[in-house]
Formats: sequence, structure tokens, C-alpha cells
Amino acid sequence: MSLLIYAAVRTTIKSEDPKLHLITIAPVLVLGPFILFRQRGDRTHVLLGRIWAYLMIVSCLLTFGITHQGSYSWLHLLAVFTWYQVIRAIVAIKKGNIRVHQRAMVGSYLGAIVAFVFAATAQNRLINNWILSLLQ
Repeated sequence: MSLLIYAAVRTTIKSEDPKLHLITIAPVLVLGPFILFRQRGDRTHVLLGRIWAYLMIVSCLLTFGITHQGSYSWLHLLAVFTWYQVIRAIVAIKKGNIRVHQRAMVGSYLGAIVAFVFAATAQNRLINNWILSLLQ
């Protein structure tokens, strides 16, 4: 998985293609509720949680390749915060601090939802234009 994160960083530096970000964030949005509302601590939860965390980290890194006219927005600050929260959650669960882990993961997922809703409803955003074209 470290290789995946390294590849994402290298891609972020070179690419402004938002498709890579969408490829990583879509499973995060879909898997989130399944992981949050099912039995916790079993093998499936751990496996899906690891996949979700890696995808979230990669997705956060990929956001820095996406700018609007070369400028960053508050969504990039959210990406930094989310990246921090996911790392915090991983460290917390490794130390056995379930409460911090749960709060950080739920907060990370809610941040992803907020970013998605904003991007999907804001004019002149790629995802917004794509959704509108599907509805017509």
C-alpha cells in the first residue's frame, strides 16, 4: 500500500486530471456507511477499513493536483484536515484507543460527504456539470 500512496503523490505533482480523484473517492463514499454501520472489529471491518483509509489518503493527496485557475480552495484545507484525521484514526486504533479512532473516522467520512455535496452542487465544477448532463 505504501507504493500506492507513493504513486498518488507522484501523480498529484504531475496531473490535474480529476478522474483519478473520483476513482478513489467514489468507493470511499460507498463503503463508508457499510463500514460504519456494521459489526466492528471483525476481519471484514478491518479489511474494508484499511482499504477505505488508503483510498481516503490517496484521494486527499490527489486533490492537490486539482485547482481552479491555479488556486486552492477551502476544499484543499478540508483535504489536509481529513488526511490528518485518517492518520490519527490509524494511530489511535493501533494504540487501542477505539473512541478516538471512531470519532476520527466518522469525522473523515462526514468531511468527504460535505466536500461531495459542495462539489456536486457548486456551479462550474466538473462533477456538477457531469451530474447535470446526466439529468438532461
